Amino acid sequence: MKRALSTLAERIYRTLLRLYPRRFRDEFEDDLVRAYRDRVAEDRHRGPLGRLRLLIYLAADFLTSLVAVHAHDPTATSFAHGPGSRATLADSVPLDLRHALRSYRRDPVFALPAFLTLAVGMGAATAMFSIADGITFQALPYAEPDRLVVAGPGRERPGLTSPADFREWRERASTITVAAALPQQSTLRGDDGVIEVSGVAISPDFFEVLGVERGIGRAFLGADHAADAPPTALLGHGLWTRRFGADPSVLGRPLELNGRLFTVVGVLPSDFVPPEALTLEGAQVWYPLAHSGTDLTARTYSLRVLGRLSEGVSVQAPHEELQAIQSALQAERSMPDVNVTVAPLHEVTVAAITTPMRILLAAVGLLVLMTLGNVANLVLLRSARRAREASVRSALGASRGRQIRRALTEGLLLSSLSGVAAVLVAVVAVGVVQRVDPGGIPRLAEVGVDARALGFAALLSFAVGLLLGLIPVARRTGTPVLLDRGTADRTGSSRRLSATRTVLVAGQVALAANLLIGAGLLVNSFVRLNNTDLGFEAEDAAWLELSLPTYRRVPLDERTRLYESVLLRLGEIDAVDVAGGGDDLPFAPDRRETWASREGLTLDDGENPPRAGLHRVTPGFFEALGTSLLGGRAFTATDRADSEPVAIVNGTFARAQWPGQSPLGRRLRLGHPTEDTPWMTVVGVVDDVREAAPSAPVQSEVYIPWMQAPTLGMSIVVRGGADPGTLLPALRRAVREVDPALPVDRAGTLADHVAAHNVEPRFYMLLLTSFAGVALVLVAVGVYGTMAYAVQGQRHALGVRLALGATRTRVLVAVLRQGAVIMALGLAVGCGVALLGGRILEAHVFEITPTDPPTLFVMTAFLAMIGLAASWFPARRAASTEVVDALRVE
Repeated sequence: MKRALSTLAERIYRTLLRLYPRRFRDEFEDDLVRAYRDRVAEDRHRGPLGRLRLLIYLAADFLTSLVAVHAHDPTATSFAHGPGSRATLADSVPLDLRHALRSYRRDPVFALPAFLTLAVGMGAATAMFSIADGITFQALPYAEPDRLVVAGPGRERPGLTSPADFREWRERASTITVAAALPQQSTLRGDDGVIEVSGVAISPDFFEVLGVERGIGRAFLGADHAADAPPTALLGHGLWTRRFGADPSVLGRPLELNGRLFTVVGVLPSDFVPPEALTLEGAQVWYPLAHSGTDLTARTYSLRVLGRLSEGVSVQAPHEELQAIQSALQAERSMPDVNVTVAPLHEVTVAAITTPMRILLAAVGLLVLMTLGNVANLVLLRSARRAREASVRSALGASRGRQIRRALTEGLLLSSLSGVAAVLVAVVAVGVVQRVDPGGIPRLAEVGVDARALGFAALLSFAVGLLLGLIPVARRTGTPVLLDRGTADRTGSSRRLSATRTVLVAGQVALAANLLIGAGLLVNSFVRLNNTDLGFEAEDAAWLELSLPTYRRVPLDERTRLYESVLLRLGEIDAVDVAGGGDDLPFAPDRRETWASREGLTLDDGENPPRAGLHRVTPGFFEALGTSLLGGRAFTATDRADSEPVAIVNGTFARAQWPGQSPLGRRLRLGHPTEDTPWMTVVGVVDDVREAAPSAPVQSEVYIPWMQAPTLGMSIVVRGGADPGTLLPALRRAVREVDPALPVDRAGTLADHVAAHNVEPRFYMLLLTSFAGVALVLVAVGVYGTMAYAVQGQRHALGVRLALGATRTRVLVAVLRQGAVIMALGLAVGCGVALLGGRILEAHVFEITPTDPPTLFVMTAFLAMIGLAASWFPARRAASTEVVDALRVE
């Protein structure tokens, strides 16, 4: 395959060499071909990027040398100046451009569809290149971004790290400099009241590790991170602009943040982008970790760790070093070992989006190929109609090289004009994508049609122009006019031309089949996702997320009374039927898991007990969430810290641990068997809830009373008969009535919460469906054009058949049969490729396989109907042909 492509590329190069004057070719053609082969064989030109680099180099070198040779060696015969006359390149290019413009004005039926098709196809390609390049290929906007990594416990990607572990890493590691961040929803008091802002507590050297230059004022000093130092803060540029009117005098002023006074010492640069891999997007105010109220000796996993590799160190070295430090720490604590993962910051940032981007790029590639196929069909038809014109020019003395130049000029002019329009299409398309951002696409706000995208559009336009110019060249261009009159090379009647166009249209059908099947799979998957049983009722419920600031060192009993008071006050609202809280809602990004051992479980040496999700919930939570109780009882107000430890499990956990038995009254213990944790009695079983994500499989879950293990934050769900959206202001007011300093981090309806986690699959489904829709239009146009020109070229043969007694129905069926053959050929190839490449979508479909038979059948049948419908109109025209008119064609 590679050898065949290499041979084809060399043949194209040799064809392009015919643009040089004959005397130059005779002397240097062999040398140029040898130089071309040497360049292709160089190691730096291997791989996709190497081949792209080679193409750019050859294009630039070819154009430069072509202009230079023609400028100093005018040997080409100019048809425009008459037989035997000479003209320089400077003379011929303007003439060729004027001729191309005149030819397009005279043939708008060709020029306008070709222009619009190319503009849309190349515009889509440029837009997707801009998005993919800005998200996955361009470096992160930090100093030496290739040395930035994320570290933390985990097997596939780094997770949260405890402050105690981070302190040890920071003191012991030599191959990496680490820094930590702790996102905290904060309250900011101003003259107009209290507002909620996204705050981030950071360790020393955080901005130095990230490589952020100082903005206005100063950065944090080492002394600012001391626990007894006066609290200081840095403002994000957006908050400084919106809240303080970009007033430089804010520096040195006090700022009441989280009920404490901080001194503003600086403002971050306007181009600073908080690392999305650390979930710090939207951060507005920054302060030292020592002033966040966090216990820096705690072993609770809460910190996100960023690292900068030492000079000349690979990612593997700090991975091994941090793993060794962690293993030593775990041995000191007699705890099971924890795997540490170190991954490049860029890789973690774009990990979730890489595969979808590749799928969309592949879809756009198919669309571009279909666009080229459609325009190539138009060019073939046009060149067939102009065959006699080419023969006349040849008879009058125009050289083959002169006609090649003219054809290339027409192709390059069309592609250049289309390229300009394509850039405008790309700008609009990128803007639309940014406006409908589903929220899960990193760095999308930074994407734009920049110089790299313009270069890509220019290169694509040049390649398309060469292709369109070479298509007429590939046909016969020097046939004498008298001979041409007697051949079958008239429009649409050449067997070779007909076969070529049939293959092109069949190829479009095959490409469209892949796009349509992919879109069908995503639509089917999305419908199933929307209809799946989540284990709770999202309608008629609202939620709000509260977070007790860490600086308020509230005792556990006072914390419990505070949240109980909030729940009681929310339940008193007239429109609220029930209110309940938990440490998180379903689909929480950091799902907590723990070991769960049932009583009587035996483990082999080195074997760990099963893992289960861990959730802390209050009385009324399951009722407010709309989750059914399958057996036993729910939690009550008597399940407190001083009462017997109890637990509720979901059906999956019960079936896995006590198959065929009732779990009620049985006991389990959380944590590793080496830990001395209390036994808990199972008092209830609830329906399975998809806690991880709507599309994630149901897993084992354990619920314990929130009152027995209170957390700083609580996610509250309320259910009532009123529209949940109208409840939100009343819910916020009720919280402020209980404690004005208790911030409401976020709030919304439960239905919107579910929909937000389906936005990303909906977004990709709509994009791919849009591409499939354009592909259907291209297929319909291609099939219609092929059959229409075939009928036009066969009018004489159709007249003969009708004169010999053929019925109009037989003529209709015969033409439809030609269209059916094209569709069958394209569908066979397309379905085969779709079956082989369906695994690409495997991770992006829900409850169906990438080879889902009903989807394949429906999409294939739909595409076949479109193709046959496009064939029907030319077939009906053929059947209505008048015999006398058809015989008069010749």
